[in-house]
Amino acid sequence: MFRILDILFYILIVIAIVLPFLRNQELENPQIFVTAGDNFSKSLDPGIDSTYHFHNEKLDIEVQVKDGKVRMTDSHCKTKYCVKYGWLGKDDNGKIVCMPQKVIIKFTGEKESKIDAVVG
Repeated sequence: MFRILDILFYILIVIAIVLPFLRNQELENPQIFVTAGDNFSKSLDPGIDSTYHFHNEKLDIEVQVKDGKVRMTDSHCKTKYCVKYGWLGKDDNGKIVCMPQKVIIKFTGEKESKIDAVVG
């Protein structure tokens, strides 16, 4: 039989385990990083609104950057899951991935914690 103090103790343990993962962190000097296999990588500035077309013998994609977000607007793969993904912002946890063309689009930068101090 559990007592109230036992339940509170277990709740505090769960909070202590989960809390570090919930800390809000922002990217400092964010960049959009586009890679395709081992041969192609490009860094884009999220502050410049533009449409980029990347094309070579194995790659044919179109990437749009607008208002600090990025999306893939065209890809020559069958399923087009990468195009259906939509917009990716710097605070979103995720990547835009196109498996047939081996493309990964993600935000990179140094993570800056919003916590000023930790009292222990």
